[in-house]
Parts: sequence; structure tokens; C-alpha cells
Amino acid sequence: MKAIKAHFPSVSSKLVEGKPLNSVIEVAGQKIQYSAFKLSDGTINIGKIHGL
Repeated sequence: MKAIKAHFPSVSSKLVEGKPLNSVIEVAGQKIQYSAFKLSDGTINIGKIHGL
């Protein structure tokens, strides 16, 4: 979660309300993917965190 929190600000401008944004980052030598989703009230949900 710490790596995602550090990475997310660099891609947050690409987030469009109602559409998921998938990002891949590397943590401790392993690639992981996470999805971010912006709700209509402006809330951002980050979920679907899994290894590739």
C-alpha cells in the first residue's frame, strides 16, 4: 500500500470519473497491478491489487 500511495499521485491526473485506471508498479522486485476508480462524489477507490 505504501508503494501505491507513493505512485498514485503521478498518475492521478489520468483518472476519469466512472472509468478504471490500471497501473503497474514494481515493489521489491515484483510487478503488481492496481486499479483506481473515481466515484461521482469525487471519492477515489483503489482496489484489485494483485501480482503479475
